[in-house]
Amino acid sequence: MQAKPFSDLDDKDIALTLEYRNHPFVRKHMYEDNLISMKTHLNFIHAQRDNLSSRYFLVSDKTRHLGVTSLTRINLKHKNAYLGIYKNPYLKNHLGSKLLDMICFIAKELGLYMLFLEVIEDNLSAIRLYEKYGFKRMGKLEAAFYQEASFKNVLIYGIGIN
Repeated sequence: MQAKPFSDLDDKDIALTLEYRNHPFVRKHMYEDNLISMKTHLNFIHAQRDNLSSRYFLVSDKTRHLGVTSLTRINLKHKNAYLGIYKNPYLKNHLGSKLLDMICFIAKELGLYMLFLEVIEDNLSAIRLYEKYGFKRMGKLEAAFYQEASFKNVLIYGIGIN
């Protein structure tokens, strides 16, 4: 597997990551669930070159793109970050563990000790994945997310990686 930083993507992969991000399957589990324009996407990718607090990667194996992983709120002093993943919405098989393996490897390379994540409480498949992988529930943000005319809770999970 390889993880290509967003700042190194070619035009084809830039378009592909935008297509993945705008897919309804992916958007429904995002805080920002509206469609993203190519201009906004390009601005985001260009900003990644100078951003030391977040890193986004397109993860691939030998034959296909598996999805996107990210580290945000990177805090090197306290050795932690928040992770994010979304799989290629056109692949049917379960790829979450592979994406988590890759982002944990990257986090270790950065010298991080702890990874956190936030997940919407009704995203049961993601919660099962995280718990199976070893993440522990660390908290709950009540009514922290507004979607489809209702407030939803956000769960916070964490895992030690070193």
